[in-house]
Amino acid sequence: MPDILLVRPLLRRLFSASALLALFMAAPIMAVAANNDKAEAAKGDLEQVKEKIQQLANAIKASQLAKQDANEALKASETAISASRKKLREIQDAQQENRGKLQDLQKQMSLLQRQVNQQRELLSQQLNQQYRHGNNSPLQMLLQQQDPANTTRNLKYLGYLTAAHQQQIQSLQDNRDAIERVRAATTEQLHETDRLANQYTETTHKLVNEKSKRAEALTQLSKQIETQEQQLVRLKKDEEALSRLFQRLAAEAKKREQEAIVRAKREKEAAAKRSAELARKKKASGRTFEHSSQAKVDAQKGDDSESESQSNTVVAKNETLPEYNASKENFAQLRGRLRLPARGEVINRFGSARADTGVNWKGLFIRAKEGSEVKSVAGGQVVFADWMRGFGNLIVIDHGNGYMSLYGNNEALYKSSGQAVKSGDTIAAVGNSGGNAENGVYYELRRNSIPFDPLQWSSVR
Repeated sequence: MPDILLVRPLLRRLFSASALLALFMAAPIMAVAANNDKAEAAKGDLEQVKEKIQQLANAIKASQLAKQDANEALKASETAISASRKKLREIQDAQQENRGKLQDLQKQMSLLQRQVNQQRELLSQQLNQQYRHGNNSPLQMLLQQQDPANTTRNLKYLGYLTAAHQQQIQSLQDNRDAIERVRAATTEQLHETDRLANQYTETTHKLVNEKSKRAEALTQLSKQIETQEQQLVRLKKDEEALSRLFQRLAAEAKKREQEAIVRAKREKEAAAKRSAELARKKKASGRTFEHSSQAKVDAQKGDDSESESQSNTVVAKNETLPEYNASKENFAQLRGRLRLPARGEVINRFGSARADTGVNWKGLFIRAKEGSEVKSVAGGQVVFADWMRGFGNLIVIDHGNGYMSLYGNNEALYKSSGQAVKSGDTIAAVGNSGGNAENGVYYELRRNSIPFDPLQWSSVR
């Protein structure tokens, strides 16, 4: 009986120690399980974000296809605008030519009218003199029985006078007919000018409609693509943040699992040693086991990067345009004396990074008034004049010896491929074709296809 009384407290202590050991071993395992649950939850959120990204990527792909179609429509629209502008210029040139013809016809009418007036005055004087000297016919002169010599002489004079009168009358009639022809030609030219004016009005109206359609298509497409790309950027940032969290949680869970196994092994060995010591000594030996384990997970989402906006800085202002140069200098000899092709503001430097893409500028963008003239900086031959993606209505001029100049984003092209141009020739009109946000002309200089800084070759005033 006394032995049983001694064993019971020992059994209670051993049971308490075993219970504490089991609880101690379970605590790390529970913490690991909690971390695993959080990792699984983060993984589920990540899968949802990835699914959304995929859906949005598909939508953007569809939008890109629509954008491709819109670009084709944009190409057609801007090509039509270019053709209309070219037609307008031809009409204006024809009107100017007709005005010159009309002025010439009016001068001819004035001259003919003066000649008619002079002939009328001369004929009137001659008739008056004939009346004063008597309007005798050849028969009357013979019947008057005057001196035959005088009669013969007077008859001869009378013949001369009659012929002169007939000639003046015929000349007067011819001049009257010429005046009528001039009047008819003048009327025809006036009708032609009116027809051209009506055609000018119709073409202008068509141009305005094409411009409106293009602007509307660009606005809608830009808004749609911009919204989708912004959403995609935000979702990708969320995906990156969740990926970092998932990786961190997975690493922490693995580390804690390994630490829990090591701690459990150590505690098991310590408990075995304590049980052996209690058994040997047969006395109460309590030891308070404390375990404090708390899993902390810091889930941080990456802040949205601060977007950098680079405002367009005016690098230079240009007010002068290229003029005709009759010299035979080659292009290399014009360095430092070239003029920029349009009046306006240069808003970038050659070689600097673009604000929208980060790609370096290979030329200059000259912000200018819509419809203003774009001039050829030097003589040469047009080797390209068509619409190109990203550059809109583009024209390229070969100046010889590997030198070329490029003019992009034009509203209209006035020259065609193969045409020769002189310095100062108007080759295009300023616009924003190719989807550009601002009106202006993109200007490059190249030698052997390698771009170089136009400002170092130009005199800006």
